[in-house]
Amino acid sequence: MAERRAISGIKTGRNGFSPREYQVLGYLVQGLPNQEIGVKLGIRSKTVAHHVTRILAKTGKSNRTQVAVEAVRRGWVD
Repeated sequence: MAERRAISGIKTGRNGFSPREYQVLGYLVQGLPNQEIGVKLGIRSKTVAHHVTRILAKTGKSNRTQVAVEAVRRGWVD
């Protein structure tokens, strides 16, 4: 299986997301679990979970799938 990469062209500084939240969002859109996102970013999966929680709160969504759909629909990630 090909290694998944971060989505290129992730936008920063908009919609109230921090640059790290945008990185997490890019991997979240790809469907990666917290542990794998943490490995790719060099952070703990618990820290990833914190970022995901903040992304959910900022978007008003209740799950990762809803956030991923919204991120693609609004063009937050390429």
